[in-house]
Amino acid sequence: MDTLELLKVTLGFIEKIVGAVAWPGVVLASVLLFRKELLALMPTLKKLKLGILEGEFEREVKVVEARVVAEVIADQVIPPTTQTAEATTQPDTSPLVEPEPRPPPVTDLGSTDEPSPVENEVPSALIQPRSIHEAEKQAGISHPAASLINSQPDSAIVAAWDNIERAILSVISRKGLYIGERNVYSVPVWLATLEKEKAITLTEKSILEEMYFLRNKITHNQTYANPSAAQSYVGASKSLIRDLLTQLFKK
Repeated sequence: MDTLELLKVTLGFIEKIVGAVAWPGVVLASVLLFRKELLALMPTLKKLKLGILEGEFEREVKVVEARVVAEVIADQVIPPTTQTAEATTQPDTSPLVEPEPRPPPVTDLGSTDEPSPVENEVPSALIQPRSIHEAEKQAGISHPAASLINSQPDSAIVAAWDNIERAILSVISRKGLYIGERNVYSVPVWLATLEKEKAITLTEKSILEEMYFLRNKITHNQTYANPSAAQSYVGASKSLIRDLLTQLFKK
């Protein structure tokens, strides 16, 4: 290699080094020069990021909500049996039977020394509920208010899942299902146990797992919710809770 070629190689090497060093310097100089403008853009960039996360989360919630609605409709559509179809086509010729009169309700127990009714002596948690509303009350379920959904959608979603957990544990407890000590706080084990005991369907188990996953994204600050997403989540949770607590009235 002659002197001229060596000089060209050396200059090319120096040029590459200068170029590599210059770019970070240019970037740093630009940041320092336009730092005020960049700082002014930070809130806008943050809102843009939040908007993207909220939109993505809302789409995920809407998908789960649609699955819940479809499952509710599927549960309500019961095909008529042959006997039912025949009964609707044949006239009822049975004689009318007068119902037996009911005893008048007791409106005033008075101040007696007799013991109070059994319901007043047994803890409310052990009394068989007579309605879904009563079952929700016994389980300590209180649905998030509209004000919370609009002002704190993340908190509304966490509260809605907490209600689902209360309903799940109520069914597990009242049906006497076994949950090992190591799995007392394991939601996946709870759901697997309910599905195994036919308390929920495989589809319902999948939906509840998705609801749990979405709730965890909120609690772990992986995403953010807007009021629309919170409204959908809370609505879906109410339907799931009613479906879960219905199991308490099945033999």
